[in-house]
Amino acid sequence: MIASVGLFAIFSVLAYTCISFFAQITGGGSATLLQAALSAVRPLPILILIVGNIFFSMAVFSGFGWTKFAVPAAIALGVVTSFVYSAVFLGGAVSLVRMLGVVFILAGIYFLR
Repeated sequence: MIASVGLFAIFSVLAYTCISFFAQITGGGSATLLQAALSAVRPLPILILIVGNIFFSMAVFSGFGWTKFAVPAAIALGVVTSFVYSAVFLGGAVSLVRMLGVVFILAGIYFLR
């Protein structure tokens, strides 16, 4: 079970890191809505999205060995991962209220087991 939880966490973080990076390289540098949509249809963004979805499916598979709520737990962990990604790579502001929100999300993941 410990290995299942560990794999679940690792694959969830990898999945949402890929998804956040995909969003950054497609929508982040675009000037118009059409440009954002068309920038997603290039080989590198599609590859990143596919790899992220592979990690997500591996996370959910590992998570079902731990809890029947693997999908909501993976999404909640993805919210935390996206928050950290935006703070580290995109210069997002970190405040006490936001950190408290992260703590509540992590507590919710723990109680879903």
